Formats: sequence, C-alpha cells, structure tokens
Amino acid sequence: MNTIARFLSFKTWFLYLFSILSLSSSITANALVLQRGTETHLTGPLGDVQVNYVNDYVNLRGYLSSSGLVMDLPESDWISTRRIQYDVLNNSGNDSIFSIRIDYDPSVTVLAAADPYGFFDATGQGYSYWGGIPYTTLFDSGYGVYDYNVAYDGEWTIEYAADHVTWNHLGNGFFQDTATGDTEFGFYPTFALYFAPDTELGLQDASAYGFSSASYGQVLSGIGSTPVPEPSTIFLLGLGFLAAIGVKKRSRFEN
Repeated sequence: MNTIARFLSFKTWFLYLFSILSLSSSITANALVLQRGTETHLTGPLGDVQVNYVNDYVNLRGYLSSSGLVMDLPESDWISTRRIQYDVLNNSGNDSIFSIRIDYDPSVTVLAAADPYGFFDATGQGYSYWGGIPYTTLFDSGYGVYDYNVAYDGEWTIEYAADHVTWNHLGNGFFQDTATGDTEFGFYPTFALYFAPDTELGLQDASAYGFSSASYGQVLSGIGSTPVPEPSTIFLLGLGFLAAIGVKKRSRFEN
C-alpha cells in the first residue's frame, strides 16, 4: 500500500511539473519580441516599457500638413531628414500607456513626427483601430498640439515643444502585453521623429505615462547639429591648404 501511495505521489508531482513546464513554454511561445534596433527600457511605477530605436536618413515625399494630405511630391520638393523610429513594447503586468514623451536639445531642428498606426498582442493578433493614415505630420505651424491625423480617425495627437515631443492617446491607451513597430508577428508604422539631416544624435530623456504612474529612461534623440562650413570658409581653408603645400615644396627646393 505504501508503494502505491509513493507511486501516486510521484505521479502527481510529475504531472504538476509537466503542466508548469507546458504553461511556461506556452507563455514563451506567445511572448512579444521587437525585431530591430537598439534595446533600452523605461522603468518605474508604470512598469518595464521596452523601446527599440533605429535611425536612418529619409526623404519625405508626402506628409500631413495644415492644408491636408500632401502626397506624390516632385523630387525637387522632397524634404531631407534624419529619422529615428521607436518600436515600443508595453510589457505584461504594466499599466496602460496614455502618453509617451521624448526629449531633445532645444538647439536642434525637428521637422516632423509620426504616430503609430496599430499594434500586436501576445497571440499575434494585429489591431489597426489606432488608425489614421500612415503619413508623417509636418510641423508647419510652430509649437503646439498637432491633430492632423485625428481628422483621418487617428487616436494619437502630437505635442511639439522646444525641447520635446509628446504623443497623447485619445482612447483607452496602449495596453499591457502589446507592441507597435517591427515585431515577430509583423510591422506597424510606429513612433518617429524627423530631424534636420545635420542633426547629431545621442541619448536623451524619455518617459511613458499611465493614468497615475510613469516610467523613465533614455533613448536616442537629437543632441545638437554638426555645423556645415559656409562656402567662403571652405574657400579660405582651401587657400590655406594650397599655401601650406607651396611652402613645403619651396623649402624642399631651397635645400
């Protein structure tokens, strides 16, 4: 009888362990993964918010403006920019996010910003009701709140200030265990800033805000501009270089 009891006890523990391992595997299989960029984290009472950033140079060939949607611009009217995209994963157990703020140095030129179009949950289901249209918002009216995409049923406004941009959600927020950007389930256009092409990049403060909590960290953003010499300066530098070569050649012949 003791042998049977021991067997049943072992079997019970084995089945319990197997169920735990199966559940763990299931959770791992459904875990959201951001696929690109440099990983960083915003941490605090709101929870652990993962942000992956990637930067490149792009030409704006169309955008949302104060006069509506501008598209199919001729090449002569394209706007050259240095872009940073921010893929965001609001991890399981976090509060919902209602605002995301990214700082930059006040000396930089910010030309435009983009808001996210949709998101994926942990099962791979995609949702696009954040909506609007996947076009960049041009900052053509100075500092203030831009709601150009709201006119196309988008759910995010963009607040443009001298030293930061804040995206504010008009609905129920950015839920826990969801992600936008480039995930293993697919891609949705995501948060992005568009700087002047000569913008120098480095780490700046960033924050995510829930209803009554927040998380903080740093992400890539604009920290200054790389000065481009005026043509006259370049000409004078060239003359100085040629003069230096002449002095060196003359000294050789004089020896």
